[in-house]
Amino acid sequence: MNLWKRAFLYTIRKKGKTLILFLVLSILSTFVLSGLSILSAVQQSALNLRQSVGGSIHLIRDEDNSWNWTYQQAPGGTLVGYTGSPITDHEIEKIMQVEGINAYNGVGDGSVFARDFSFISGIQFSERSDYSRLPSVTNSE
Repeated sequence: MNLWKRAFLYTIRKKGKTLILFLVLSILSTFVLSGLSILSAVQQSALNLRQSVGGSIHLIRDEDNSWNWTYQQAPGGTLVGYTGSPITDHEIEKIMQVEGINAYNGVGDGSVFARDFSFISGIQFSERSDYSRLPSVTNSE
């Protein structure tokens, strides 16, 4: 007997199983197609947003390599210093000369030791210590 004929006779004989299998496959197919259409819509809306708002480029220093850091024991803890090459103003000026780049914003953070100082909300400060880290930017717009 032919394979296709056997399959056809099996599906006729086992109507309940066939119906359940057909429903499961239909539901799975619907979910997959829905997911693909949502993915396509999200990608298109992200592209539209980037075109209307403008893009951004992040230029960061290499902080992952352990040889870019120095550790020095000091009273009260360890002093950590970055010894890698910084991003210079000359490099920023070169990037700003590229057509289509309108502005830049330098972002960093620094250590602060303060006594009897009230930080603004959102800045972490410990009651046991006078040490905190504060963010800094070149353009706070």
